[in-house]
Amino acid sequence: MNSTDQMELFVVCSSGLEELVQKEMEELGVKVVRQGHRGVYVTGTLRDLYRINYCSRLASRVLLPLKEERCAGKEELYRLGMQIDWTKYMTPDQTFAIDCNGYHPEFSNKLYAAQVLKDALCDQMREKYGRRPSVDTARPNVQLNLHLHEHRVTVSVDTSGQPLHKRGYRKITGPAPLQETMAAALLTMAGYDGKQTFLDPCCGSGTLLVEAAMIATRTPPGYLRRHWGFFALPFHNDFLWKEVRIQVNKGRRVLQDGKISGMEISPRVLQECKANLRSAGFEDGVHLIQGDFDQLEPKFPPNLVLCNPPHGRRLGEERALIPFYGKIGDFLKRKVEKPGKGFIFTSSPLLSRKVGLRSQRRHVVSNCGVESRLLEFDLY
Repeated sequence: MNSTDQMELFVVCSSGLEELVQKEMEELGVKVVRQGHRGVYVTGTLRDLYRINYCSRLASRVLLPLKEERCAGKEELYRLGMQIDWTKYMTPDQTFAIDCNGYHPEFSNKLYAAQVLKDALCDQMREKYGRRPSVDTARPNVQLNLHLHEHRVTVSVDTSGQPLHKRGYRKITGPAPLQETMAAALLTMAGYDGKQTFLDPCCGSGTLLVEAAMIATRTPPGYLRRHWGFFALPFHNDFLWKEVRIQVNKGRRVLQDGKISGMEISPRVLQECKANLRSAGFEDGVHLIQGDFDQLEPKFPPNLVLCNPPHGRRLGEERALIPFYGKIGDFLKRKVEKPGKGFIFTSSPLLSRKVGLRSQRRHVVSNCGVESRLLEFDLY
């Protein structure tokens, strides 16, 4: 494979984000083939593979499908694995791991399905080289993906390696962190482009603040990452990779003072937020206030507020949060510059009804497997 060859890629995302990812791919200049379940199929060159991994704010992984076909069970999966020329993607001296997901009636145990594919790969390598690559589930050179769907299977190379939400700036995290890709998706759904004056009144460890700053400064989400799955692939072109990074990084700009603010009641959590902002390079550009948002006046009055407040996992916890959600609604009514926008992200239908404002729109997404809604309020 050379740098100009076309390849089909599957850009993985959370359920409900397919439309946004398709639009993002089109903005990156990548040809979209079609939407799939929890992802988008695209075609592109090695340069496009690099750009998607480095620039996509919403994607979880970028997969390179190798084989997709009907599979009745163990024997057919083994045969499929033997049909793939693994020498195009690894050497016997490298390590690998197989991540298996989805559902197949003959593979109730996903580890068993991964074991069958592993046996085929190792047997083929042993036949060709007299030795086989080792498995390393912690930090493999080559990460493979086996997706099961009813009676079909898809085998892919994971070109990202670690999930793309691992940007590299999160040093400290709270008990229920929002993934970076989901934070970027919420900001995208809110129409945030860096021009608004943005405030998160429940900022926690600062994920929404950092992602907002990255959008505002046109900093690629992969800017701080040091390792990628495609580094270990035989067709990796380090010169082209560096060229892509340099070209994209030229678009970065300085964060304007007073455009992004956060409030947090816990002094300890606010220190965690500062540490993450410092790691991302935005400590001086984001304004933080310690205290209860209900008792504070924003130094820079926002016209866009987005927050991810506690949802409550049990009914008793939800009911205890009802007054809190009412306070958020009061804050939106009193503290947001008009006309403005307010957004609340929650998985609780009960708390969604306790804000004291009527939402104009509700964006439904899957947040780590939990159906959640981004409530949108027009404020006049």
